[in-house]
Amino acid sequence: MRRVLGALLRDPTRDDRYALELCRETQLDSGCRAGVLFRLEQQGWVESRWEDGREANGHARPRRRLYRLTGSGERATRRLWQPVPDQSGGRLPARSLSPGLAQLLVEPHHRGRVAPLVQ
Repeated sequence: MRRVLGALLRDPTRDDRYALELCRETQLDSGCRAGVLFRLEQQGWVESRWEDGREANGHARPRRRLYRLTGSGERATRRLWQPVPDQSGGRLPARSLSPGLAQLLVEPHHRGRVAPLVQ
């Protein structure tokens, strides 16, 4: 999940990122990436839309589903890379998640555990 978010965050203003491009950039297989994008879209961190048919026809290929970070998704992703305070007032490494962010990344079929892609 962090790889997909990182790829989208590299240029958060782009609204034309397609799934295969994200697969190549993140080196995730299509099934894994599709699940990540689906969960992010369900949480409101990512929006998707279908590419205009004329654009696809002009390149003799099927239409692509295009993805972009939402404003809230961009803010949440930036927080993922910021250190969060621990109980003793120290700082945890950037890859540690605050409880609220970790909860957003929980997969229902993991029964309350954070998805392995977050680690």
